[in-house]
Amino acid sequence: SPGEEIRFPLNVGVAWNPPMPSPGSPLVRDQEIVIDLQGQPVDEISFYINGTFFEPVPSTVRWDLYESDDGEIWESLRTSIALPYRFRRTYQRRRYLKLVVVEVPVHAPELENPRVQASLIRLGTGPTEKMTITSDSLRTNLTLAYAFTPNLSANYYFSYNKNSPDPGAGTTNVNHTLSASWAVNRFFEPHLNLSTTTKDTEGEGKDETVTIALNNTSQIYETLQVITGYTHAISKEDGKTTHTSDTLTFTTTANLYPDLDLRWNGNLSRTRSYFPGVTTTGLGTQLYLTARLTPSLTVSGTYDINRSESTASGGGTVTNHLFTIDASWRMSDDFSLKGTESVTISGEGEDTLNSTYSVWFALTPKIQANLQYMNSRGGHSTTHNYSAFVSWKVSPHLTLKSTYDSTIADGDVKWGWMMNLVAYF
Repeated sequence: SPGEEIRFPLNVGVAWNPPMPSPGSPLVRDQEIVIDLQGQPVDEISFYINGTFFEPVPSTVRWDLYESDDGEIWESLRTSIALPYRFRRTYQRRRYLKLVVVEVPVHAPELENPRVQASLIRLGTGPTEKMTITSDSLRTNLTLAYAFTPNLSANYYFSYNKNSPDPGAGTTNVNHTLSASWAVNRFFEPHLNLSTTTKDTEGEGKDETVTIALNNTSQIYETLQVITGYTHAISKEDGKTTHTSDTLTFTTTANLYPDLDLRWNGNLSRTRSYFPGVTTTGLGTQLYLTARLTPSLTVSGTYDINRSESTASGGGTVTNHLFTIDASWRMSDDFSLKGTESVTISGEGEDTLNSTYSVWFALTPKIQANLQYMNSRGGHSTTHNYSAFVSWKVSPHLTLKSTYDSTIADGDVKWGWMMNLVAYF
């Protein structure tokens, strides 16, 4: 109908690191999922823990989102997001996106034929709308590795990808990456990466990005590791330099006490856009603290501050703060509670307060349930979300699952209910 959103699934490449777990395995922290957009624009990223019945991943699972031109050097795009995630504007800046699991509930969701879905969203213009997309792709890649000594090695990577959608403009992506690692001692383990990526789009010319990255890992103590890095990137369009950027980063991880962990990240960046001649400087730091107060009670806190300054007309300086506190309490093998409170203080005056509370319990060894309430308050808008999930293992080969979700926002109520019967053979 007119004005109704229509989602068009995209044909994208997906790679899991570590490899996709076997059916019935739980989703774990630090799981990485790389999405190869192959030059296609995308509006929304979704993840289904059961791709057969399109069962969405719970919003209590949190992800970090990264972007890359070559699939080797990654830059942070968003942190601690829930899926599905919708971009504010159609995303088509870089070829690769990477999802990293950073937080899972006490009882992590089990994966059954998991599926990542990238979608393009358009508004309907009439009673019905039909869109057919065909695409021809040609891909090839080459990897060479050589170890000069047990502590010194080098790698070369080449990839060629040609995508010809209809309708749409064809794209050709070529990447060359040369890297070297040298483990001198536990204090000095440098890694050098040189990369060049070209993207040739029909009717739009050729884009080229050259990246030089150097980082060093220092294992100062068994409980203290520091990683520092520097990245310089040059972007060109049809041979003319359009952007240059320099980024300094550090990551410190420490086990302060047996049950107290700390992670401290920081970055300083400077980006220059030659047309129309604007320089943007960014400074950010994130502090994570996790305390296991008892074997069943864990409390964590996060502070994130980002400051950006632009020479553009009306740009000025903007500083954003994010405070988060999270507590999970596993009272028994059959009952657990989890709560999260976060406050975002925006330099643009759009402060928000988010709350999430959930309870998990097992009625019997075969029947489990999860109830969750989420609340978001910001500006003149308040959103409430209620959800429930029940799983009943009827037999070793049959499981019944039911999900209910309801959202109340600005007087509008949306709800959905789904029931799945899964058979294992």
